[in-house]
Amino acid sequence: MALVITGCAQDDGGGTSAEEGGGEASSDFYDGETVTILVPAAPGGGADATAQFNSPYINEFVPGNPDVQVEHDESAGGIGGGNRYFNEMSPDGYTIFLSAFTTTMPWLVGESAVQYDVAELTPIAAFPYTGMFYVHPDTGIETVEDLPEHAGELVKGGVSPISTDLMFVLALEVLGVREDMQEIWGYGGTGDTVLAFQQGETNFDATTNVVWNQNQQMEEKGEAIPLVAFGFLQEDGTFERDPLLPDTPTVDEAHEMIYGEPPSGPAWEAFQDVMAVIHVAHSMTMHPDAPPDAVATLRSGLSDAIENSDYVEGWQELSPAEPIYEPEALDQAQQTVQDIPDESVEWIQNFVQENYPDEFTQ
Repeated sequence: MALVITGCAQDDGGGTSAEEGGGEASSDFYDGETVTILVPAAPGGGADATAQFNSPYINEFVPGNPDVQVEHDESAGGIGGGNRYFNEMSPDGYTIFLSAFTTTMPWLVGESAVQYDVAELTPIAAFPYTGMFYVHPDTGIETVEDLPEHAGELVKGGVSPISTDLMFVLALEVLGVREDMQEIWGYGGTGDTVLAFQQGETNFDATTNVVWNQNQQMEEKGEAIPLVAFGFLQEDGTFERDPLLPDTPTVDEAHEMIYGEPPSGPAWEAFQDVMAVIHVAHSMTMHPDAPPDAVATLRSGLSDAIENSDYVEGWQELSPAEPIYEPEALDQAQQTVQDIPDESVEWIQNFVQENYPDEFTQ
């Protein structure tokens, strides 16, 4: 299993070195300039929330106080945004790429449309996320134990099973209900699937904890019931419950509640490996050819921002897991993305090709 980093603690070594990566933080580099954060997903989802939240702090804390704008490119389920960043946009240091599930997962499984290498990106900061399921009360489902009985009546929307939804379809496979559900693909992001749920197009939704946190009033209004919250993977392979949903079972707990025994087998192992990557897949990154001074300046500014009390308080309203920004922790996070076992990658590729041949183009 890949090394797990949940981002709940940082090293004691202080902020990011100004000379990290050979560059030097400079107030001149971004003075009077505009920084663009390219988000490879539609507005309203977790990636967008990360970009929008960080934008004012980049303006305030990055030396030179650059203006910040957020741009979205959800083409080809997010792959188009990654391809454009790597191959068409100038690596001049003025565009941050918010590497997200929509770009990391297709790269991970070897999707042929991918023309970028996530492993080559230079991380500035990583933002741990996790996932969850919720259902409409009209389905008759009250707890996760009711899920198998009603699975054939459920309609779920998603981006793509090789994108954000990879962790969701694997979890549903582990719980033994995926094949019975109707799945609608092609939504622009998790924000769009929430809207589809609210408009009655679907009655079951899978989203990130951050997006749920922005829409949990649905539960308060009696419009949604949380069923499973994936939580955060621990070193022993178990999952710690998400503090945002402390009363909601994790996938392994849900499996035991339904079937009386913990999950096992290749789907469960693949889910664990994918979740190790998911926890660090949302990252602000720079092009591998970006000027070292740009990288050092952004790292310096973001490390100062993340240590600011207003930032900490605001981020905790989005996610309970602290951002990762120390150099060694970022290196570990980057290594986690690369270290998913070959056997898991092969199993996932076969799983997607067999069950979603129209989505996997290789």
